[in-house]
Amino acid sequence: MRPPTLTEFLDLFALPTTNGFPDDLQRNHSLFASWLTRATGGERDALWGLLKRCMLSGLSAYFTATVSDDGFRVGRRAVQAPDADTVVAIFRFPEGNEPLLDINPRTILKSRIPAQVRQNLFVVNQQILSTAAQQFANELSRLLAGQGPIIGDLLNDAPPYVHSAWRGRMAHRLPCSHPLGGLSPNSAEAKWRDDWKSASR
Repeated sequence: MRPPTLTEFLDLFALPTTNGFPDDLQRNHSLFASWLTRATGGERDALWGLLKRCMLSGLSAYFTATVSDDGFRVGRRAVQAPDADTVVAIFRFPEGNEPLLDINPRTILKSRIPAQVRQNLFVVNQQILSTAAQQFANELSRLLAGQGPIIGDLLNDAPPYVHSAWRGRMAHRLPCSHPLGGLSPNSAEAKWRDDWKSASR
């Protein structure tokens, strides 16, 4: 599945401005959205390839109210859980500096992921992932090998990207499902997520 456009990428990481997504969390979201808008097409495509593998491996992308995050986390977090039970990586987009990647030592699908701290997300002045980020993507690809034709089709970069299909299928892995404290049924955040998930774009 080919990468989304900038507009589609921004939509995937969209957040409502409600109490469940407070100011510090919105700041972290804003740093990422600003970077994404400035990034080259090659950088966005490379990041998409890594994030796609994270989500297909069962990891959720979410923002926290931790000021030092400067971006978002990926980890195992149930939609209604207040916290992640496993934080695998932090994608940092500090204002005016190169994007960074922290990878925590974790086990995913019985495979150990080694730690990497404050590594560049991209090779500077190039539109490709850094060595650390590419190794992370390769390990996730290896873990996903043989997971069946549906996963194989989603990993394949040749088919066209279908925004409504990805959004509907992966809403539970995207930031819209992960406010602070978890997504409570019938909350304003849950209603926004459900409307967002079902809206045609």
